[in-house]
Amino acid sequence: MFDKQKFLDFVGKDVLPAGKTRRLFSYSQKIALSDYLSLKSGILNEKSFSFYWNIPADNYSFIAAGAIYSLRSSEYKDLSTLGDDLKNLPFNVVSNNTNSDLPFFIGGVKFPSSESGEKWNDYEYSQWTIPNFLVLKNGGNTFLIINTFEEFIQESIEQLEFYQGINSYPSEKTINVLSNKNGSLLPTWCRQINSALDLISQNQIEKVVIARYNELELNEEPEMSVLLEHLETVFENCTTFAYKSKNSVFFGSSPERLLKAVGGIIETDALAGSIGRGINAEKDCNLEEELLNDEKNLSEHKSVLNFILSQLGPFTEKILFDSKPLIKKYPNIQHLYSKISAKLKKDVSFFSLLEKLFPTPAVCGVPKNNALSAIHEIEKFDRGLFAGFIGWFNLNGDADFSVGIRSALLKNNMITAYAGCGVVSGSDPVSEYNETELKLKPILNLFAHETICKS
Repeated sequence: MFDKQKFLDFVGKDVLPAGKTRRLFSYSQKIALSDYLSLKSGILNEKSFSFYWNIPADNYSFIAAGAIYSLRSSEYKDLSTLGDDLKNLPFNVVSNNTNSDLPFFIGGVKFPSSESGEKWNDYEYSQWTIPNFLVLKNGGNTFLIINTFEEFIQESIEQLEFYQGINSYPSEKTINVLSNKNGSLLPTWCRQINSALDLISQNQIEKVVIARYNELELNEEPEMSVLLEHLETVFENCTTFAYKSKNSVFFGSSPERLLKAVGGIIETDALAGSIGRGINAEKDCNLEEELLNDEKNLSEHKSVLNFILSQLGPFTEKILFDSKPLIKKYPNIQHLYSKISAKLKKDVSFFSLLEKLFPTPAVCGVPKNNALSAIHEIEKFDRGLFAGFIGWFNLNGDADFSVGIRSALLKNNMITAYAGCGVVSGSDPVSEYNETELKLKPILNLFAHETICKS
């Protein structure tokens, strides 16, 4: 599988440019599908992974392990400055990668919350890491990428040989739910939504997204590989992810792309407006028609679409979008959906656009600053990476980020699942509560029968 001699020949080249005192080698090698699957399984089941990413619909997935270098911020930082950070890296990158769409930095950014606590203290506000190893599948091609500094070359070889020797499978476990705590019971939730509606009636906000959570206490830590396999099987048209930091794992299957950039072309989603699924094809079609003609949901969707278009304007050209929303269906819910694409203007970085897009009205509200203030006043908990974003980018200007929804945090045998809904004029608290129940199901259904057992 891994050609050690080719790797040593590559890192032994005299390629250090003038003025640089340190080299980071990024070595890519094609590997067999069987080797990809073996490494992926071993890294994931040995809990040595740092990041997992799978888009089944695109036949694109990777798992990363280890950390060579990180860009971190413990508090809010303008996302556009990430571009400057990349220009000032304290090392030179020497790479044999010929594929522009290989991830280099992986990580995420939290939702900008005024609350804080111990639940999310394993994650920085913003953290982007170059992994030591990345095993990737893109269509019919599979790759091993090794990132290492000169002084860690031998250590990296030994670590990779360890991964190659792993024959790891999920252990047989019986996971019991010891307790189930609802973060917002219906009476509390109704008071929260009515508070938001008061702000809307006073014209302080047009829309705000209010969230709630459920906490499940488990008898022991579940196998992440089993949870992810279930999610990516059920939610094939979502991005299934797991982002590990210290003793925590943030995971889920996100239906919403924040931003994708490839060769100067960006893509993003307007995903807002929701309804359940029918018990048969006829009832499902009736619900679809109801959603497509529902004034409240159409208004919510339009506000998200208009916001995104207004933010794209100064940074892009040739903007294309669906003038009428389409329907995007998932096993338990369907949404109004518009796909948007555009070309970045010359000398414009997608980081500048990220700063304007995040957080979108789909997870925050309109106007953004007023909606953030309302969320801080009403919710009284730290969202952490929920409604933040996760993903990857590289030095070529390519990137893919998903919004951290349909997600949960696993920490100390505790699963905390999150969901939110958009509140606009005319919203009904009970209907919005039922909508969050639907959105919590992707995670809570993993434990619906109180056990997970796989051998």
